Amino acid sequence: MFRPYKGAHDDVVPHLAVAHGDASDVHAAAIELKQRLRTSPLIRSACDTVTLLGNASGRWEEMHVFSLSRA
Repeated sequence: MFRPYKGAHDDVVPHLAVAHGDASDVHAAAIELKQRLRTSPLIRSACDTVTLLGNASGRWEEMHVFSLSRA
């Protein structure tokens, strides 16, 4: 089994950082993400909420929590 961060942390919250930076960084990240998703094996998982974080103040803050329904 491959533990995140080489097992350095006991409690890891699954998350996905999509992009951080200016518009050109976001565009480059989107292109790379699309390519990697096309060529990578599927990742299967389940979650019941998605949390939107913002860093406009220079500090990560919870902006909104979206509850997901089960299909």
